Amino acid sequence: MEWKSKIEDECCADELEEMIINYIRAGFWSNDKILMECEEYIKHFYRNEGENITKNDLLEIIEALRKEFQNTGNQENFLKLESAFHSLMGHGIVALHYAGYTQSDGFADCNEVAARKRIKGRWLLFLYRTRFRTPFT
Repeated sequence: MEWKSKIEDECCADELEEMIINYIRAGFWSNDKILMECEEYIKHFYRNEGENITKNDLLEIIEALRKEFQNTGNQENFLKLESAFHSLMGHGIVALHYAGYTQSDGFADCNEVAARKRIKGRWLLFLYRTRFRTPFT
C-alpha cells in the first residue's frame, strides 16, 4: 500500500496495518476509536513516526482498510447482544462486550465500571478479545 511509504519503520507500518485490520474485522470500534488506538500505539512504541504520519493520513488508512476488510454480513446477532448488555446495565449488572484482552483484563474493566457507577454485589458479565492477536497482547 502506498501509505506505508510515509512510515520509515517497516515494522511499524506492518503492525499498524495488522492492528487496524483486526479492529475492523472485530466490528466493535468506530474509525475514531481505531484512530485513537493507532495514535497511542505510535506514541508508545514508535515516537519518531509521529512526525511522518498525520491524523488525516491515519484516518484515510483506516477508511481504506475498512472498505476492504469490514464484515459485510448481517449484524443482527451483535445488535441483539448489545441490546441485552444495555438492558443488564440498566438493572445494575455490569455487562461489557469487548472488555480486555484476557479474562483478568475483563474482570478489571468490569470492576472499574462497577466502581464508577457505584454498583456493588452484582454479577459481572463480559466478553473479551480472544479471536485475534494485536501488538498489545
